[in-house]
Amino acid sequence: MNRLFETRLTVIIISITLALPSALTAGLLYLSCFQTTEFDEPIPLFGASDSIYGNVNSNDYFYFDSPANIFGYISTSQERFLFGRGMTLDSLNLQHEPIFNMHPILLWPRTAEGLRANAHWIDDGGGRYMTRVWMRGAAGIVTYQYELGAEPPPLYGMAVDELQNVQRFQPPAWGAIFIDGQAEVYGEVYGNLTIGTAGNMWLVDDVWYGGARREDGWFIEGGMPHSLGLVSESNIIIKDNWYNGRENGYGEYDADQIDHHSITITAALAAMNQSLKFEHTNEDWEAYQGPSPDERGIIHLRGSLVQRRAAPLHNDNHGGTGYTLDLHYDERFDHRPPPFFDFVVPMYIGGQYGILYIDYSVIVIEDVDCRGLTAGGWWGTEIRFNSNYDLIVRGCINMNGRVESPITVGWIRHYRGGEPARFVADMGGYLPQVKLKNVNFEAGVEVDFNADTILVDSCSFVEDVTLRGSYVEIANSRFGGDVVLDGWGDLTFRRNLVQGGVTVGSNPRSCRLINNTIVNRAGDGVFLDSYHYAELNSNIIAFCRRGVVDDNWHELALLYNDVYDNDEGDYIDCEPGVGSLSVDPMFEDTLRDNYMLTCNSRCIDAGDPDLPPDPDGTRADMGAFWLHRLKVEDGRIIPDDTDLVASPNPFNDAVRIGFKVEKAGEVRLELFDIQGRKILSEAESFPSGSGDYVIDGDRLGGAGVYLLRIGMNGGWRTLKLIYMP
Repeated sequence: MNRLFETRLTVIIISITLALPSALTAGLLYLSCFQTTEFDEPIPLFGASDSIYGNVNSNDYFYFDSPANIFGYISTSQERFLFGRGMTLDSLNLQHEPIFNMHPILLWPRTAEGLRANAHWIDDGGGRYMTRVWMRGAAGIVTYQYELGAEPPPLYGMAVDELQNVQRFQPPAWGAIFIDGQAEVYGEVYGNLTIGTAGNMWLVDDVWYGGARREDGWFIEGGMPHSLGLVSESNIIIKDNWYNGRENGYGEYDADQIDHHSITITAALAAMNQSLKFEHTNEDWEAYQGPSPDERGIIHLRGSLVQRRAAPLHNDNHGGTGYTLDLHYDERFDHRPPPFFDFVVPMYIGGQYGILYIDYSVIVIEDVDCRGLTAGGWWGTEIRFNSNYDLIVRGCINMNGRVESPITVGWIRHYRGGEPARFVADMGGYLPQVKLKNVNFEAGVEVDFNADTILVDSCSFVEDVTLRGSYVEIANSRFGGDVVLDGWGDLTFRRNLVQGGVTVGSNPRSCRLINNTIVNRAGDGVFLDSYHYAELNSNIIAFCRRGVVDDNWHELALLYNDVYDNDEGDYIDCEPGVGSLSVDPMFEDTLRDNYMLTCNSRCIDAGDPDLPPDPDGTRADMGAFWLHRLKVEDGRIIPDDTDLVASPNPFNDAVRIGFKVEKAGEVRLELFDIQGRKILSEAESFPSGSGDYVIDGDRLGGAGVYLLRIGMNGGWRTLKLIYMP
């Protein structure tokens, strides 16, 4: 059996027009990654008694050992189906011809980060409690807890005041609840809600929308205002109790006695790491053994099911154990999935990718229009454009790289100019948030983000950037082109290097530019078009056409800036403020884009004294890069005759740090980036004489200037390293 999708995926090519035939534009009822057990045993997809109304897809091979009834499209990333004895493709009752080699392997996250970040949290006391979520229709939601191992309270009949750790909610106040542990879920749903769990989620009774038929979850399409997402980072398990048909409940009770057989679920289900399964399967190894047969009824699901690994919901044990299936896709999910649900799993929504989730992979982009983008990865993720295409995201963007392995966005081949590709966030009011950390945008990729909240930290941009939102906070980043800061709320731009101009517009409530270095020979340094309040504090704005241009009549605060050598004037329609300078900042090497301050710069310790001090404890410097100075510790410094060399420096692979050790002992090395963040901290013992230490460039966060602080012979010394891979 092909296990390709268990390994790191090297390249995925994504094109909405090519990768998504019209077969799946109606969305997916069922999606899985694996169709086998942990021991590679194939799991039959559906049985002859099951009724499936919707589109079905898997990364894996589908296996059939009995005729299946599928009223929708069935597709797989593999090249064929697998069949049991006597079965062929003609044995299946399919509405459409199957689609093989449907698309590249779909990846989805193993944790519900988007849901976790936006949900109301409920703690399980470090594994002490089981949490119950009781949905009570128009009366709202009650959550309560009982100690694991204790006798569970009854599901019904107890006064709420008698329960433990009670919380009451009225959805859709925030739209999501996340339980940091296990939970039991049941009841009548009003509003729009997603419930997530870090552990197993147990379905202990029906889950149905108010106004739907509880018998089977049926409701008139388009006439239902409620929606529910159920997301587990482990399993979703149907509890073996009397409400869910325990011990042949389906046969023992009349069809209208729905409290004692079958289970109705109106929801979008996602078992992110495991499966939808049922408790007590009567396997020989289980302590519990039910009657023979042990038929519990029907699973009436009106919604969708996404699971990492399929699990059988009926087997032959004891002459038949489990449930038959009655699955219907909720077509409303094409346009309005439950809150945050499509930021958990990669579903096709209305013919578009729901969430494009990228991890440990290289993604090649053609034209993509999706509802959200999540990117991460331990070893670094690459998003590569095939040409000047558009990547448009209409929901949340969460791209979280690591210092030593940032996310890269660029072209698949060298960009040689011309029309750039565009990375666009066009929220349209839908879950409007952009979060970027340690993301490098290479040449040929313009960024245009329009969101309620934009948070950018430690990123780099070569081309022009537009950031427009209600709350915008940009820090510790490098910009190779012009930056447009638009918005109507609060904008903060702190400790950034801009080799272009910064324009402020759209009349934000407040705009603060603090500790930035701005150099722009081709245009203005800072152009203030419209604002209610603006503050420029402790910046260096030098070598521009014009320095600071104020084209507005509202309050402007200019404090402790160095505005210097701007061809057509340093201040246009404004005046220098308190603590301002107009002196050469004395950058290290502008030809190599090194805008750190040399030790003789007058910008050192010249920033606003009311700002937080630099990481070395001294008064804030002006500009984006503080100068790391040698400290005297306990009155001791390194003797002048101590040898300390770095070779080669600059380096593109590895650098050897050579030093003289006058006596045996420990040598401590600490490495900082240019924002003062500690990258490495290691100690090693050396005998007296000379020693050396090798730092590999791939341990760093990309090209740039780093500061090595080395402690030996009773003191400390600092050395500058330049990494140019």
